Amino acid sequence: MLRHKSGRRLLLPAEPYNNYCIGVNSTIECKVDKINCTGKVFLEPRHPVYIEDKIYDFTVHQNSVKDINLNETITVHDVFNNEVQVNWPSNKSKLPEIGTNIKLRVDRLTNGVPILNI
Repeated sequence: MLRHKSGRRLLLPAEPYNNYCIGVNSTIECKVDKINCTGKVFLEPRHPVYIEDKIYDFTVHQNSVKDINLNETITVHDVFNNEVQVNWPSNKSKLPEIGTNIKLRVDRLTNGVPILNI
């Protein structure tokens, strides 16, 4: 449970943020990720490594055709070993080989996992 400076209490699921070193009575910085139609507020704590709109190196672990429309994806792992799929644009060259390092931009973070883009 989080407590805002105003005294308002907010819930934050623990599991996605196990690697964040958040402890009892610690101060953390969060952003409002979204507010749903019922007014529920979803918070995203500051990631200990990634910053939105910055570019980082990732290693390709898998590449594949995603669906019937022949959309292609690559799969990388973030610093906490979360599997992240990235859509590969059809106007790009062929898919990078497994084991290749590739630079990807962190568009946003959701539940502790980066949403990546080329």
